[in-house]
Amino acid sequence: TQALGVGFQPYAQPVFTRCMSLMHSTLATEARGEEGDKEFVVCSLDLISGMTEGMNGSIEQLISGSQLPQVLYQCMCDPQADVRQSAYALVGDLAKNCIGTLRPALAQYLPVLCEQLAPEFVSVCNNASWAIGEIAVKVGAEMQPYAEAILQRLIPIVNRHNESLNKSLLENEP
Repeated sequence: TQALGVGFQPYAQPVFTRCMSLMHSTLATEARGEEGDKEFVVCSLDLISGMTEGMNGSIEQLISGSQLPQVLYQCMCDPQADVRQSAYALVGDLAKNCIGTLRPALAQYLPVLCEQLAPEFVSVCNNASWAIGEIAVKVGAEMQPYAEAILQRLIPIVNRHNESLNKSLLENEP
């Protein structure tokens, strides 16, 4: 999807619809107390992420009117680290390419992203910090209400530079 870019446009709607369907059914299965296959969720998030990056702003028409923001929030709060990692990557790609789709949910998303600024799960923390940075670049002063909480989480991470902390995490700090 990334390589095809806007050339993927003819396939975007059915692929997006299928991804949403897979995520809905998996999350609904879990809501009933049954075990769902989270790999469907991770792959769907990753595919939508690739579509977002490849299609740039033209994906906004697919997302507007969909339930992606609500489903994405559920994924951001998932107990499984790989689901959260993919969810935060998608948040970052959406922020970078079509911030308008995220703006209504920023008050809900930013506290969750901030909570994930803990290096226990390096890839999750890395994607959360990158997403926060992409959001900050696009919304500027709208980040003010979250700045103190974000800094309280980031400063200890940055100060751990003498310890064995993943270099990619330090490079992605907003």
